Amino acid sequence: MEFTLNSGVKLEIGNRKSEINRASFTLLELVAVISIALLITGLVAGTAGRIPAFLSLGSTVQKVQFLFSRASMMAMAQGKSVTVNYQSGGKVFSISPGEQPAEGGFSGKYLSEKIPEAVTVEFDSENPSYIFFPDGSASGTPFNLTLKGHTYRVRISGLTGVTIVEELKEAQK
Repeated sequence: MEFTLNSGVKLEIGNRKSEINRASFTLLELVAVISIALLITGLVAGTAGRIPAFLSLGSTVQKVQFLFSRASMMAMAQGKSVTVNYQSGGKVFSISPGEQPAEGGFSGKYLSEKIPEAVTVEFDSENPSYIFFPDGSASGTPFNLTLKGHTYRVRISGLTGVTIVEELKEAQK
C-alpha cells in the first residue's frame, strides 16, 4: 500500500508477513546450528578425560621439586642432614626418616613421591642419593624424567641446595 502525506512525502507500508520471515531462521538453519553445536560438544567431551603428556610430566616434576625443597628446609630446621632416596622397584622418591626432629621442627609423616608408571627415570649414576645439609648445601646426581617425547632434566645445586629443572629439546636427548 502507498499513502501520500499532505507534505508530498510518499509512505509505503510493506507486507508485514514478509518482514517477519526475513528476520527469522528457517528450520534448516536451526538444525544446522544445533548439529554443529553437538559436534563441537562431542569433540570437547571426548578429550576432556585425557591429560596431555607434557602436563602430566610437568606436574610430576613439580612434585619432585617440592619434595627436594622440603628436604632442604627440614635439614636447615633440624640442624641435621636429610637424605632423599630413590627406590627403583616402586619408582618412589622418599625422605629418610632418620632421627625424630627436635621440638618445633618438622614432625609426623615424612614425604614421598611416587613417579607414575608411564614416566621414565634415568639417573647419571648407578646409586642415586640426595643429601641436604643444615647449611643449605646439597649433593646428588642429576636425572631425567621422560614421558612421550618430553624430557625434563632435574639437578640439585651443590652450593644452594636448590632444585634446578630444565626442559630438554629433542636434539639433547
